[in-house]
Amino acid sequence: ESGEESNAEPVGAPPNKRLKVEEKVVMEGREKVEEKGEAEEKVEENKQKEEKEDKMEVEEKGEEDSDESFSQMSEKDRFELWMKEEKESGLSDRELFEAIGAEDLIVAMKLADDEKISKFWEVVARDEFPLQLINGLLNEVEVVRNARQKLPIVNSFDDAVQLIAKAKKIMVVSGAGISVSCGIVDFRSPGGLYDQVTEKYNLDDPHLLFHIDYLKKNPSPFFEFAKQLYPTHSLVPSPSHRFIKLLGERQQLMVHYTQNIDTLDKKCGIDNTVLCHGSFSTATCINCKSKVSGDSVQKLINENTIPLCATCDDSKSFYKPDIVFFGEQLPDSFKQRVVDDCEACDLLIVMGSSLRVEPVALIPHLIGQTSPTVPQFLFNDSLVYKPHEFDFFFQGNLDDQVNKVVEALKWTLPPPFADDALNQNLPSSPPAPSLTPASASIDTAPSTTQSTLPSTSTPSPAPSAVPADDAKPSPATPNDHGAQ
Repeated sequence: ESGEESNAEPVGAPPNKRLKVEEKVVMEGREKVEEKGEAEEKVEENKQKEEKEDKMEVEEKGEEDSDESFSQMSEKDRFELWMKEEKESGLSDRELFEAIGAEDLIVAMKLADDEKISKFWEVVARDEFPLQLINGLLNEVEVVRNARQKLPIVNSFDDAVQLIAKAKKIMVVSGAGISVSCGIVDFRSPGGLYDQVTEKYNLDDPHLLFHIDYLKKNPSPFFEFAKQLYPTHSLVPSPSHRFIKLLGERQQLMVHYTQNIDTLDKKCGIDNTVLCHGSFSTATCINCKSKVSGDSVQKLINENTIPLCATCDDSKSFYKPDIVFFGEQLPDSFKQRVVDDCEACDLLIVMGSSLRVEPVALIPHLIGQTSPTVPQFLFNDSLVYKPHEFDFFFQGNLDDQVNKVVEALKWTLPPPFADDALNQNLPSSPPAPSLTPASASIDTAPSTTQSTLPSTSTPSPAPSAVPADDAKPSPATPNDHGAQ
């Protein structure tokens, strides 16, 4: 009536028009309800997502804490935990062999019945290094099963000497025996360093002193003992060292793998040396991995002091000499180099090694498998590595055997030192070295203290720059020290 437009529907509007209006109102209301519902659902979805993320974060943290805790356990504790979990899952003692990949041991060790199998696992579980023990047994089974047979072309000293003269890619593996005449006492001799460790520290297994887990828990015993391991400046390389150097000078030495940590190979000037078990030339912090020179650490060790890391500055992180401890891994690059060198060499000479520390101990076997026609010679005071057969055994004092070979070939050994100035100062008839074990110095040594040592900005790398798989069950001497 007023003539103004209105949105209100007139009362007398047709039914179909009112229906459309009502549908529109209902639709708008429904949309609002749906929008509100979607908003609420989104809020709830976000809430559930956040809760799920929080739960995952807590679980991940728990796993990280668990992994960290597991990594800090000793090898023995880790093995016991593994056995417990496997048995709780329903595995029998016999099935444990399959779970760990050691089925071959059942036949090889004649474990015919369940009682013998149970006793086997009891013995393994009591060992401080059960995994290393099992790996060592498996490797022994492999070596025995595929033991190398002597080549028919070598039947005399002259045959062996002529092969040495003709070889172009000689691979030498050296152990503690080449340094005994220099005055370095090995670990395994009666009254030697292992016997001293057992008596001094009352350890069931003297190898514990050189295991990385034991070192981290209690470093004092090692650093108290370590002063006897450091090479002294008065040591003179032996004729065996000089023979290896001579092979290099004659362009016949492809590579020299040494298990020794006495650095005499460096003093002698032997090239192409792989330090299988590291050296004392440098030391690395067990925590931050900063490096310092070996001399700075040796000075503190001689003062009965644990060399603490100034970078960490936490009164517990210390510098460990860069020798390989039991329980430390050798890098994959080292393993690959061993394989490559074994395939490339045309003669293997093992000198003064018991061949009990892996992976170096597996080199003769590996060459026998990959290059069965390559001759293998052993210079040693006793036959080792049976039933593996070497083609010739130069038995007796190493230096005497080396001199016989050099004389037969009409060669001349080079001087002991790479530094000519040191050769000039050598006495004409050096006194015979004393091999008396230095037990008194251990028994009277004062307890170790702690001293902080700053890291060097440009550390001097260890000779050969080849870092030193697992240390295996037969440990090494100070000059035959390994993992591995």
